[in-house]
Amino acid sequence: RISSHGREMAKLGTHPRLAHMIVRSAAWELQEQAILLAALLSERDLLRSSGSERNVDLRMRLDALHDARSVPVNAQIDMGARQRIKRTADQLRRQVALRSETGSHSDADVGRLLALAYPDRIAQSRGSGGRYLLANGRGAHLPGGQSLAQSEVLVVADLAQQVRHGPGAAALAEQGGDAGRGLGGDPPDERGPLEGLAEQVLACGVEEV
Repeated sequence: RISSHGREMAKLGTHPRLAHMIVRSAAWELQEQAILLAALLSERDLLRSSGSERNVDLRMRLDALHDARSVPVNAQIDMGARQRIKRTADQLRRQVALRSETGSHSDADVGRLLALAYPDRIAQSRGSGGRYLLANGRGAHLPGGQSLAQSEVLVVADLAQQVRHGPGAAALAEQGGDAGRGLGGDPPDERGPLEGLAEQVLACGVEEV
């Protein structure tokens, strides 16, 4: 028998992981941010790199989605992809009857939301070299040259071998706390994903090894 949570998820035309994130985010008043993340992860990457190495910071994509003038060095915005992402976000807003498009995001919010969608991909650093161990027991490697390779904890949204066109995204929190607790999407008055970790949360992609 389908639960009320399942019925809410079924209303959304997106991947079940992302639908779960959107539904649960309402309790934290972060549904607009969750919708933008879901739209970004559902469409082709809106940033094109002019160099040999792509910057895999998801926050840059959120910034570029909000403001087309916000473009990182050695990158340009794919305006067609940006428009598709905006249309996807509009559709998701209609499906959850979210009227407002306002709402700022913090780095910590990005990490908490992605942990709702990808609790099995919370990754702990194995030490130097950008190597990580995911909660599901698999290994991951942050591409060389990425500044985030020194980070202690990641929440990996896309693995390079699994995603062909996506932005390859993950949320990152600095060392501290217990990344494995509260992953069921507890409401704000209970322990939630990544609670107890440092407030600085970044975003990146990793390569599966």
